Amino acid sequence: MKDVALFLGAGASRGFGYPTTAEFLDALKREFSNDKRAILMRIARSVNVKDIEHVLKVIDAVIRFDSDELPNSVFSCEPQVRIPVRVARVKDAEGKTKLRFDELDWSIFVKQCKGTKEEIITSLHSHYAYDPTKNRDIVNAYDALVRLVRDIGHSEEIEIFTTNYDRIIEEYSSQTKLPVLLVDGFRGEKRTNRRFWFSDELERKGNTGILKLFKLHGSLDWRETYDGRIEQVNTEEKCSVAKKYKRNVLIYPTQEVYDEEPFGILQKHFKEAATQYRAFLVIGFSFRDTLLNSTFINHVRKGGTLVVVSPHAKDVVTSNLFDGLNKEEQKKLLYDRIRLVNGRFPNQKAFDGILKECFGL
Repeated sequence: MKDVALFLGAGASRGFGYPTTAEFLDALKREFSNDKRAILMRIARSVNVKDIEHVLKVIDAVIRFDSDELPNSVFSCEPQVRIPVRVARVKDAEGKTKLRFDELDWSIFVKQCKGTKEEIITSLHSHYAYDPTKNRDIVNAYDALVRLVRDIGHSEEIEIFTTNYDRIIEEYSSQTKLPVLLVDGFRGEKRTNRRFWFSDELERKGNTGILKLFKLHGSLDWRETYDGRIEQVNTEEKCSVAKKYKRNVLIYPTQEVYDEEPFGILQKHFKEAATQYRAFLVIGFSFRDTLLNSTFINHVRKGGTLVVVSPHAKDVVTSNLFDGLNKEEQKKLLYDRIRLVNGRFPNQKAFDGILKECFGL
């Protein structure tokens, strides 16, 4: 059995200027204007909405409800929210002050929700695009992490699973002085001088210093061509369907589409890793993906270990990963199979905690 695989969530990129989902929502509140900002604020004012993923869940629920042909449909979404309407103080004919509630025009609201969702996705591409001014910080941090994981795992090969869209690992592998060969499922095609997805690339073995990268939610630079191929390109913006490519190959927040290529293959590798590795080193992941959570839970139930690195490690584990488990099992898993590191990558406190908790794995 192999020793340690690496799993990176949004918190692994935050130290290099990439926002968390809550920070992304705050940024959009400042950047959006007119009706899109009004929709964003209308939804965000609900007490149960804490980040952009919650906002998108509400918007998706509105759109689904609007397209539902059943006459007795009930509008519902998770998290449960109340969408406020405007309240104005007005005076009646007798001069008495009354509250007037502006009515919500449903058809206009749905149209604005659709436009706001498109704007959120466009902004996502710009906010998570690679920032070359962070090159030195990224190389220094990941050189230290790669050395540490190689020492812990007693192997020159590291498998990295991530839900992040950004290109930090790809850029790191092209700039580090360490012996590193990135394997990410793409291969150059000499005839066209383009890089296309070939799932057998992920089976490559035997090279010194391999970093195998499994981007479970896709990447900002993945596109689907009109003939059905997945291409890795040199740009990260949201593509236009009127141009060269059919779509961006991403699982956006709130989407759960894992059966199509390449996501089905990537999920298969993650599930296999959960049976092959003694431990996952999980950095900055919030455990909000139910499908990934089920794989993590199966891993620890069968004797595997999770080393969870987060500023609030216990909270994200008990609130999100353990959602639906009984108290007795939660207590047992937390004591026996999960090790907590309260730190923010790439701070030294996080590295010290990783070294301590991974000792003896």
